Amino acid sequence: MENAAQRASALFSDATSEQLLHSGSTLIADALSRLSIKITTNGMHFNEPFGSKPKLLLKQINKHGPLPEVSNKLLPVEVRTRAEHLHDFDDEIYFKRLKTVRLGKALLYIPVCETTMDIGKSLACAMPEEPIVIVARQQIKGAGRSGNQWLSPVGCAMFTVNYMLSPESSLNNNISIIQHIFCVAIVSGICSLRKELENFPLKIKWPNDLYYGRTCKLGGLIVNATTINDRTVCTIGAGLNLSNSKPTACINDFLPADLRIRQEDYIANTLNKFQYYIDLYENEGENAFLKHYYRFWLHSREEVTISNTNEKAVIRGLDRHGFLKVRSRQSGKMMIVHPDGNTFDMMKGLITAKYV
Repeated sequence: MENAAQRASALFSDATSEQLLHSGSTLIADALSRLSIKITTNGMHFNEPFGSKPKLLLKQINKHGPLPEVSNKLLPVEVRTRAEHLHDFDDEIYFKRLKTVRLGKALLYIPVCETTMDIGKSLACAMPEEPIVIVARQQIKGAGRSGNQWLSPVGCAMFTVNYMLSPESSLNNNISIIQHIFCVAIVSGICSLRKELENFPLKIKWPNDLYYGRTCKLGGLIVNATTINDRTVCTIGAGLNLSNSKPTACINDFLPADLRIRQEDYIANTLNKFQYYIDLYENEGENAFLKHYYRFWLHSREEVTISNTNEKAVIRGLDRHGFLKVRSRQSGKMMIVHPDGNTFDMMKGLITAKYV
């Protein structure tokens, strides 16, 4: 965490929320009831620390005094109204673009943090049903898959969102597909911002990396699933090189000045598309979703070498859990490849099958 001078801010889509945040409020659930934000009764209190690690403290500075110092155990957050806006993040652009019913309607913006994933998991403990989005200007301990560190300079669009699966959701028995739905949401979200971006070559490298064509990695995501009160909460963290030319390249490097993408538009439209593809999967099934997924991935009919047997195989798609299906050219045998415990070198065409 950084010092409190660069304080975190929370903003809600209801411009009248200032009327609700009065000194007589005990639970923020009472104060924000008009926003349809549901909070566990013992989880989240206004002007009191809540959550796990880091704990969060929500205050209105003009009514409750200055925020305390920030630490890796406590993140003080200033609650703002739409009229007060945020520093370094254009909330008007964000909320204008956002078309969801609830997803992303509560926004937590943090100038500098260790990682938005830890904050998301802390919020999930206190308010598991609220799909709040956490946006960081910069991370100092950004997390990637398999414990890798994700470099997170200013200009990299970084956010985490919590999403609770309803008890009747078919995704409860297939949580691993969530990462693929979110990957499609990111790519589709970028390509649908303007007509001129429809063919922008942002592609998915299985299982959860984002590439500019086949040349360079631009981003990725991770998903952590937690069971809270018999329900599953997915904490989804995404990082995309949007406006930072270093350490590698960024999306706006490949676009003319008049088509460059603002992070507020990108994040909001990703959430729009995530809700769309979640609904598509739930209502029409996995095959309806996979048609969209295959439009954006790199691997259709790609030939790879199974490194532990040296046999050639052809990628045939994803199975119902989002694992990779490959068919041996020699034996015709179908193999299922899991992302954890496997290597997949796109440039060398090498893959190691864990389960055959």
